[in-house]
Amino acid sequence: MPSQLNLRERNMKKIFLWGAPTTVIQTEEDSTASLMEKTGKNTGNLLIGYSLASQLDADYITMHQMTDPRQIEEECSSIVIPAANFLYSGFDFGFLADFIEAIQLPCTIVGLGAQSNDYNVTKIDIPEGTLRLIKIIAERSTSLGVRGYYTAQVLASYGIHNVEVIGCPSFYLNGRPELKIYKKPFSEVKKISINGSRRVIRHSLSPENMRIAEMGLLNDAMKYNCDFIVQDEYEEATLARKKTTEIEDSLFNPIVSYYKDLPSNLVKNFFERRSRVFFDIPTWSSQIKGYDFVCGTRFHGNLIALQNGVPATVIAHDSRTRELSELLAIPNISVQDIERMDDIDLEAIYEKADFDRLAKAYSYLYQRYISFLEANNLKHKLPPAIQKTPSLKILVSV
Repeated sequence: MPSQLNLRERNMKKIFLWGAPTTVIQTEEDSTASLMEKTGKNTGNLLIGYSLASQLDADYITMHQMTDPRQIEEECSSIVIPAANFLYSGFDFGFLADFIEAIQLPCTIVGLGAQSNDYNVTKIDIPEGTLRLIKIIAERSTSLGVRGYYTAQVLASYGIHNVEVIGCPSFYLNGRPELKIYKKPFSEVKKISINGSRRVIRHSLSPENMRIAEMGLLNDAMKYNCDFIVQDEYEEATLARKKTTEIEDSLFNPIVSYYKDLPSNLVKNFFERRSRVFFDIPTWSSQIKGYDFVCGTRFHGNLIALQNGVPATVIAHDSRTRELSELLAIPNISVQDIERMDDIDLEAIYEKADFDRLAKAYSYLYQRYISFLEANNLKHKLPPAIQKTPSLKILVSV
């Protein structure tokens, strides 16, 4: 690769981050729509970007600060991409392939995932521009950091094999080599939060089952006076911010329509009183510690709870949530197993959740993640793994 810099000189330079945002600058003038736009229309994206940026031992520049390829080459040592579900038929990253190709620097992608509504099919339709991007990165890095074995299989179907299964950077948000979750008796559980994915139901492995599951979850949440933590729904986020100038009756229409089998007045009252939204990770982490249990279809909404020691269960609704939950051995339920609202029972879900396998899987993945960063010449701040652990493939198959 063309370069006039030796390794020591490179290590003194910044990293160019392209992808999930690390933070959102908030002002009093910001509307809910503008704040959601800054997160990439999903506050869960912040968890990805913030985690990776806090783990790397280097200053960084983001795509919002610099876009000139020559300037990036001059000021940066490498490109790092905190990724999400890039491998999806609806996303063509040809524009990013053009951009990366014009910058003659090493490039590492972290947390690359595949998106499909059929978990059993590994040859999914990926746009040519996205494939070109992935092949460029594969040539410029030791390995591609992917979310799970499903994504690795998708890439293998296109002849791309230099991958390392590491999960998502957000797996390691707390920066610790161990992750242990302790459960109290349900009788002592006083505060619960739920989360949902109304806007992305089209991605689901079973859209109608997913809607039934989320209605059942909401029905139980009203019984336990739960909170609802918003990630990508504009209407719920607007209600959460409680800015009266933004709240109109029409905000409730898509919400009531989605939860149509529940009384509309109860649905409206719940979301008006119980919606919460966070646009920075420190605040979100601080608030999530106040809950005793978290449950829902948003993967990162549950993961941030686990990272802060709070028990959580994922209702896996698509290939992303299933792949990540299975890899980290997070307690999870498939929407395909939910046929009636009554199938969702928060107390039963809590009692069933077992976090022993999660602790073992995390220890292994943490060790693997550090090895991945170091193999790709990315200096990090993470402490070393405590001990060697057995193969994850054995752990997740038990």
